[in-house]
Amino acid sequence: MGLDNIYVFGYIQCILVWLFDSYCVNNKLLSFKQHVIAFFSSLIICTMYLYMGVYAQIIVFLSCVILNMSLKKKWSEVLFFASFSAGIMILLDHLISFFLFSNELEIIEKIGLEGDSQLRILLRVGLYVAFMVFTAICFKVGQQFLGKKVRFDDNILKVIAILSFVLYLILYISIIFTVIEGNQLNTIRLNNIFFSLYVLFTFLLIAITYFYMKKRSEDQYKEKEKQNLKEYTTYLESNYNELRKFRHDYQNILTSLESFIEEDDFERLKDYYYQSIQKTQRLMQKNDFKLSEISHLEVTEIKSIVVSKLLQSQWAGIDTELEMKEVIDDINMDPVTLIRCLGIILDNAIEETKGNAEGFIRMAIIKEIHSLSFIVQNTIKADHPKLFEMNRSGFSTKGENRGLGLSNLKEMIDKQANVTLETSIDDRCFVQKIEITK
Repeated sequence: MGLDNIYVFGYIQCILVWLFDSYCVNNKLLSFKQHVIAFFSSLIICTMYLYMGVYAQIIVFLSCVILNMSLKKKWSEVLFFASFSAGIMILLDHLISFFLFSNELEIIEKIGLEGDSQLRILLRVGLYVAFMVFTAICFKVGQQFLGKKVRFDDNILKVIAILSFVLYLILYISIIFTVIEGNQLNTIRLNNIFFSLYVLFTFLLIAITYFYMKKRSEDQYKEKEKQNLKEYTTYLESNYNELRKFRHDYQNILTSLESFIEEDDFERLKDYYYQSIQKTQRLMQKNDFKLSEISHLEVTEIKSIVVSKLLQSQWAGIDTELEMKEVIDDINMDPVTLIRCLGIILDNAIEETKGNAEGFIRMAIIKEIHSLSFIVQNTIKADHPKLFEMNRSGFSTKGENRGLGLSNLKEMIDKQANVTLETSIDDRCFVQKIEITK
């Protein structure tokens, strides 16, 4: 392959790696400035390839690090995505070279391109693009699957990042060893075995991590559900005690009424009504009876978080009410994600309303033909911040770095294809609506 063809292929490789790293791995669109940096960086890297050969791969890795640093905040994410993207470049380049130019396969000779350098570079570029697209699709499918099933904590991500970097170094060292040995057939065969083990080990690492995190998420989910059910049981016991007291008072009221009627003492009966009986009306209007429609929600894990948070609101002295007319026995959304979303919304509502004598929280769960909506409405203070300020990561009225709730909420909702989030402020009321399509 001529130097001009090597330059063209190397440039296309670099551009594809940058695109893969930004659009596929990071789910981010590059800015104009970043596109310009990618363009000139690829030119520089390709020029260095002409003089440094495989050692220029170090520059590729560093460019991936710089790109990820501009898109990510955590060093573990930077290290993992840079190692993954640069490693994919090495792996695909080696596999395509072996596939096309191996003496054992003789692909070039079989299709009659041994003398046509232009068609050879075109075939190589086409295969590289095809393999990169296939890798991107597999990565996105795996990313979506893992994202819906498990949630990785920072410690696990750090371990994965370090292992990915170690695997990348081993991969890079094996390529250097091949170049030093002169691309001998036995060395190439040994590398192919190593690359196969590399891919196998990578999938094994992903599988082990997945099952570990899945088990951990399930344990945390069960513990949270257990706590919510405990609070729900407390709520039922509280309601039962209220009804027992009311029944006892009701019997006493009937006895007193009977006494006044028998004595024809209607003046005292009138006084007794306003002083004693009218209190039962206020009892019926208490918050405890405003949550009675919770029985319509038959999805236990969601029911427990709703009851838990609304009880917390009641205990904080907030006027709390739940509206739900239809029986709901199925929700087309990952329960763990929905629990986290509802937890953030209700926690924020309680925090905002607490201490406001006229404050209230209203929650409605509305079932329609093609959708299910969770709506939470709460009163807000006069100096409540604007919506665009609240959605900014890290914003909080409670102190620095404590306002990740709303930005995390939006991030979780954006990952759900059939779920939308609507937020509005209307007449001193903050309203959030999660709509789940069936």
